Amino acid sequence: MNDLLAKIEKAGLRGRGGTGFPVHRKWRAVLEADGDEKFVICNASEGEPGVKKDWELLNNYTDEVFDGIRLACELVGAQKCWISCNYEYLKKLQKKFEKQIIRMQEHEIELVLFEEKKDSYLGGESSVIMNAIEFGTIVPRSKTVHASTSGLYGKPTLINNVESFYDVAQVASRDYDTMRLYTILGDVKHPGIYRFPVDMSVSDILEKTKNEVHPDAFIQVGGGACGEVRRRSKLKDVSLGAGSIEVFPMKTTPTEMLVRWLEFFEKNLCGTCAPCRDGVPQILKLIAKNKTLPWKEILDITEVQRETSFCGLGRSIDTPVRSLYETLKK
Repeated sequence: MNDLLAKIEKAGLRGRGGTGFPVHRKWRAVLEADGDEKFVICNASEGEPGVKKDWELLNNYTDEVFDGIRLACELVGAQKCWISCNYEYLKKLQKKFEKQIIRMQEHEIELVLFEEKKDSYLGGESSVIMNAIEFGTIVPRSKTVHASTSGLYGKPTLINNVESFYDVAQVASRDYDTMRLYTILGDVKHPGIYRFPVDMSVSDILEKTKNEVHPDAFIQVGGGACGEVRRRSKLKDVSLGAGSIEVFPMKTTPTEMLVRWLEFFEKNLCGTCAPCRDGVPQILKLIAKNKTLPWKEILDITEVQRETSFCGLGRSIDTPVRSLYETLKK
């Protein structure tokens, strides 16, 4: 199994759920953690608006995804694993998952299907997944304690995204080709799920898919809620995070974009901490009562959220807002 870790490290695999953390480091941390029992969780939440890469894998490459989960269990010594699944996905994939339960049993691994609550964007945050499984609560945990040493039920726990497990299975079978999935959506001629190299620029992806974009269009990269905003001329970098590329219609105003994100966050974040609970409505009120966007006040609030919000999703509010502002300045 250490040979598999070496292969994962050599392949340069990084998490596909948003953080991009090196997969081999996370797996090694759980492997080396002290504990009489260890667990594995597959994060199949996929709550970023418009993103469908995990659905593509779960629906069409089910065996490969669960091969990766099995390999993770065998490597870290876990005999029980969960797939924390998007409410809609689980309804549609129930029969396929039931077959995987039987496959896992053949390897003496118990697979538990955990159904997220409907429209649970926060349910994709790793500590929320653990709280949801343990207590049924959709609130985050303190990040001062790491899942790799004290995760689900206080046991060392490995949590990765669907695509990460799929990639590991490809590495193990020597089929990995340094590719990943991208969701292209919005004001484009050819939306859909595409597979391209991990280091391909957003500009090249749009060109390869014959999706022409106006030079002044806004493009959100890496997630429909927390992704970074760019112009057509600034697409030479790769797409990180959830691997999404959304092109906004030319008629979309900055105010409309801000309101879309903020209303989404207001609806979906838990409200446990003041920066999110108070900050998001405050920004919406500022936008509503000013004829021009009061950027200084808006960014002051999102900076506080970035620095003090309890969970990573709350801290991510600053990314689309600040990147939009920076894009408008240029």
